[in-house]
Amino acid sequence: MSKWYKSTGTFQSPPLKDPLRLNSFPAVTIHEKRDILVCNLLQNSAEAGDIPLDSPAVPTTSLYFLDITMAQVEESVLQVGNTAPGSDEIPTCILKVAWPLIKDKVLIPITLLSVLGKGLECLVVQNMAWISIYYKVLARQQFRALPLRSANDLTTCLTHDVEQALNQGMTALLLTLDVKGAFDAVLPGRLIHRLYEQGWPTNLILWIASFATGRSVQIRLNGEIGPSTDIACGLPQGSPVSGILFMLYIAPLFRLGNPRNRFGYVDDAANLAISTSLATNCKALSDSL
Repeated sequence: MSKWYKSTGTFQSPPLKDPLRLNSFPAVTIHEKRDILVCNLLQNSAEAGDIPLDSPAVPTTSLYFLDITMAQVEESVLQVGNTAPGSDEIPTCILKVAWPLIKDKVLIPITLLSVLGKGLECLVVQNMAWISIYYKVLARQQFRALPLRSANDLTTCLTHDVEQALNQGMTALLLTLDVKGAFDAVLPGRLIHRLYEQGWPTNLILWIASFATGRSVQIRLNGEIGPSTDIACGLPQGSPVSGILFMLYIAPLFRLGNPRNRFGYVDDAANLAISTSLATNCKALSDSL
């Protein structure tokens, strides 16, 4: 009942070339391909630059995180979409049917942790997003994963600034940046240190530390699931809470220089330069890097 139909297909994955070892032969076996994918996509050389989770930090403020009620938990968990199930292969609809029987129980149904976890993350994200805006933890020009900070809001702000400059006889130049492997490069120790500096409560930070550490992945290739591999850094891109955590992680970057001319959309960034000449704009953007 809980199985989802998936076509296996008739095509196998092509040979893979390891960009770190250009003189080596292409990988043709599943084991060799998995090793290349793990080495290039899941392991980061920046891991050596991480700091201990208990590194001292001086909070700039103290943020208050509202207590979570059972009604909020129920609403958040039961609103999770009935998308592809996790490794337990149990869809959300099963939890919705069983919720009246299990909501007051002390024991958590372990087989439903993938669904419960996603619902809990959505609830945490809602509270963190509101606090981040109300207390100005995030820069005004950071968008997505926040209320009233959608892609439409971003393009509206940017278009307004450019049109205003052109109407005044100025020139505008925009430099766009994309952080390669942004979520995979987040260092847990530095993330926790940043959250302490921003003033988030200790109980929330400990929950995030548990979420961001001790992670492992399994690669599915050609219909086969490989062994579990431990990873020391990164945030899962499919997780509801990863977006807001990454935005908090890089928040100081958007306060450098002239914050009004810096725009961010999760792992995408843009710098806007306005002056009387393109040459001046080019120099300003070059200096901003």
